[in-house]
Amino acid sequence: MTMTLKPRIALLASPETTPSVLFALYDVLISVGAVYPDLTGRKVGKPLLDVQVVAADAQPFRCFANILIEPHAAISSLDRVDAAVVCDMYTPIETAPRGRYAAEIDWLWRMHARGALIASVCSGSLVLAEAGLLDGRQCAGHRAYRDLFRRQYPKVNYRADSILLLDSEAEGVIAAGGVTAWQGAGAAADQPPLRPAACSADGPGLPAVRS
Repeated sequence: MTMTLKPRIALLASPETTPSVLFALYDVLISVGAVYPDLTGRKVGKPLLDVQVVAADAQPFRCFANILIEPHAAISSLDRVDAAVVCDMYTPIETAPRGRYAAEIDWLWRMHARGALIASVCSGSLVLAEAGLLDGRQCAGHRAYRDLFRRQYPKVNYRADSILLLDSEAEGVIAAGGVTAWQGAGAAADQPPLRPAACSADGPGLPAVRS
């Protein structure tokens, strides 16, 4: 019997991550293939994705609101993923995250070089900008950081008018805007047929852009 590997999606978290983004992404992605058939009266399916919460190391930590996070794995133990989603990682709006995520940035570059889709949600785009993965690309992110992007990351074309940008999807990088943009990022990291729908699901006046 041939074993088919499930696509592996890593949700990268840190103590600066909000539980609402992390848990919502995990909840939606882990249910792919399992819940919808049941809700539509068909045979209960099996999860189609291998979804893991990952961090710089595998030790439990507490994030915003003192919520306990127990990573499934340390990033150093993963040499392949199909998609890595950088959850929001709060930093004050005047402060770039200089030197704070060196291990995570090194890992993101290695995954990108091996063909993984790299995505970010909300302030997670600052980690991608710090890594240089957004240089020469358009970027959506939380609009509170627009001035910080323009000062600290002039090579990034920051788009305050967009909630989800897919123009660099073919190059393996996508960025989603505010906290609730996890919905679009999750759909884009999940199933390609859902990506156009995700573009219109994030709210009026905040269009996704695919050049």
